[in-house]
Amino acid sequence: ALTSLQIMSEQIDLYEKSAEFILVSNDGTVVAAGKHPDAIGKPLSELGIAGLEDVVEAINSGDEHVDVSGSNMVAFTTFLIGKTATPWAGILIIPTEVLMRSAMQAVYVSSLIGIGLIIIGLIIMWIIIGQAVSKPISTLVQGANRIALGDSDVTGVNRSAIDKILTRKDEIGAIGKAFTGITTYQKEMADIAGRIAQGDLTARVTPKDDKDLLGHAFVTM
Repeated sequence: ALTSLQIMSEQIDLYEKSAEFILVSNDGTVVAAGKHPDAIGKPLSELGIAGLEDVVEAINSGDEHVDVSGSNMVAFTTFLIGKTATPWAGILIIPTEVLMRSAMQAVYVSSLIGIGLIIIGLIIMWIIIGQAVSKPISTLVQGANRIALGDSDVTGVNRSAIDKILTRKDEIGAIGKAFTGITTYQKEMADIAGRIAQGDLTARVTPKDDKDLLGHAFVTM
């Protein structure tokens, strides 16, 4: 049975095979040691591994312990064998250098994952903003270009897109409302100009405000 325990301890593969598992009886005798098979039957203190000095005392008290001492991290837990009242201990020894390297690798991988998630989030935000801002602005620019050419009907501009813009409560919606006001004003002035051109001088024009140059021009005609 003890030979089987030694074989099992030698097969433990942790932290690039640098970790060692040691099984110790209640009196501090080594029962199995993965990397020190010649220590079986000898006192634990003869292994000369840093961090094992207080293990025997802790075994008798039934404590569980994790300690970083010098070049090793030592973790052990106690357990009972069969019906005996005296606990044994399983000890795992890991070189701190390897442990820190593994920890840094985990931090590195976590950082890469975090950066990747941030980039994905930025791309999603860019797509959302592009749909929510760029597209309606493009529609308004298209309409403004048509008005600049004298087309008060803004031919070719998607009316449903304009209607969606008008329902917005943000700055884009405010620009859309101003745009609609401009097109309505242009249509009114164009209609009055057409009536005057046909000899109908009864058309009345009410300037929008003191700065309405076109409206005042029609009034003084």
